Amino acid sequence: MPPKDTPQMVMLTFDDEVSAAYYGYFQRLFRPGRYNPNGCPVRGGLFVSGDGTDYDLVYPLYAMGVEIASHTMTHRFPHTWWATASYDEFYAEIEGMKRALAENSGVPYDAIHGFRVPFLQLGSDNMYKAIYDSKLVYDTSMFTGSVWEGGEPVWPFTLDFVPQEQYCQHGPCPKNQYPGLWEIPVQRWYGVDGHSCAMADGCTSTGDADEMLEFLRTNFKRYYNTNRAPFGIFVHARWFHTEHHIDALDAFIDELMSLNDVYIVTPKQVIEWMKKPTPLSEAQYFRPWSCEGSIQDQHRR
Repeated sequence: MPPKDTPQMVMLTFDDEVSAAYYGYFQRLFRPGRYNPNGCPVRGGLFVSGDGTDYDLVYPLYAMGVEIASHTMTHRFPHTWWATASYDEFYAEIEGMKRALAENSGVPYDAIHGFRVPFLQLGSDNMYKAIYDSKLVYDTSMFTGSVWEGGEPVWPFTLDFVPQEQYCQHGPCPKNQYPGLWEIPVQRWYGVDGHSCAMADGCTSTGDADEMLEFLRTNFKRYYNTNRAPFGIFVHARWFHTEHHIDALDAFIDELMSLNDVYIVTPKQVIEWMKKPTPLSEAQYFRPWSCEGSIQDQHRR
């Protein structure tokens, strides 16, 4: 499918706890009146950790169309703990968070499809077998991309095959196959100084909203003007404690909504498109991106 016929998917996701300190930011970004070209609301995702989460705040966001995913129960320190955690420890963290969300927030258990490990610190096959056994659809923890700006972005892929080192740059990486499990790679961003970072909030800080807006635009164009792989704006909610960050991201969403070939969707909706690639001309009829039953239907798939 030529890039010009490919809808540019954008994923806006946030890691860590859902608390009163951040709830207003999510409400602002996903407020009513923001629509994709098919007339349906823009959507994002939350990778929720149990520590510090006010579960009463999770369901209202889910009801707005925000995807809820697992980011482990404890988010424990140090980050090196995750590299050597056992299978049982990973399973307790991943599956435990799924059950905690379902039991304490009311989000349907079967609506929780994804996982991201804290600190992007992979735990080799102990981690991936736990993800697989939790019957999740996708992981989004593998770090990839060129150290210096250049090269085409990477599309999501399945773990039917063991990933090459270029796609899993911060191990320990899995050595076994996990058929049908998807990986949405976390791809390097490039800061205003040209240095790369794993997530958008890890790059060199910007001085004001205009500089931040240009930072977002420049990284977006690397996808939009090449192969149109899904573009992930993956940040931690505490990033918004710097006010010009949310002002810039808010303005950037408005810019994206002015483009008739850009869809701001959830990671699960990206996976649905990957399973059935649909050209831009038919994207408005693509059922997994539709308005009707988007929340209720997604978790039945």
